[in-house]
Amino acid sequence: LKGFSTATIDDSGNAAFASIASTGVVSGTIEDKGGQVYNALQYGLVGNGTTDNSTALGSLITTVCASTSTRTIFFPIGQYYIATGISIPSTCKNLTLRGQNGWPGGGSVILSEIISDQAIALLTFGDASNTNTNGPTISGLGFRDSSGSTNQVVAAIKLLRTNGFRLEQVAISSLNAGVGILMDGTGDYTQFGVIDQPEIRGTHIGIQALAKTSGIQILGGTISGLGTVADATGIGLDIRSEERRVGKE
Repeated sequence: LKGFSTATIDDSGNAAFASIASTGVVSGTIEDKGGQVYNALQYGLVGNGTTDNSTALGSLITTVCASTSTRTIFFPIGQYYIATGISIPSTCKNLTLRGQNGWPGGGSVILSEIISDQAIALLTFGDASNTNTNGPTISGLGFRDSSGSTNQVVAAIKLLRTNGFRLEQVAISSLNAGVGILMDGTGDYTQFGVIDQPEIRGTHIGIQALAKTSGIQILGGTISGLGTVADATGIGLDIRSEERRVGKE
């Protein structure tokens, strides 16, 4: 039985293992730090809902985007507060963000409580100058504005000139005057993306497609609890792109 091992995975994504070697049983903890995934908790993030993770998350994304082996960040269950929005450049391709059960209150959630008048997107992918042809995958991750304000977070997820993205079972809540998922292809295109089973509650606009957004598939999901802002009724799907090729199944 030499070399035989067993392992169990805890809520932090670590594997506790026991192996039978020539000298007997060896036990310990495996911390995944860039092998198959980058575990957010092993890179300085704290999921207690109050510690500011802006710097740690920005640094982790920079590290992952430079990786030649894997570009997957795993967020164990927790509330990951950020005081400022995080921007991911168009040069970062094939980035994957994975959580555990993204619905706020019971899963992996990125949240913000902006006190100033700075309108932000929690996560912005791409920029107005360059096109990312291999966009991100976000799966099982939640997003929430915990400030209760009506004019702070402009969007949970903002995609600028980003193609080939996939959003799977993302959960977005309490953005009040904001947009759950905002797509904008100004200057080129945002296209060929999939939004699969989103759960969006308490936003002013659920999903918004601005200029030059096309070839987007929305596969099921729920958009509810839309808020009224300045007497403007909430909108589930706001399709403004002149391309008009955004479909819902």
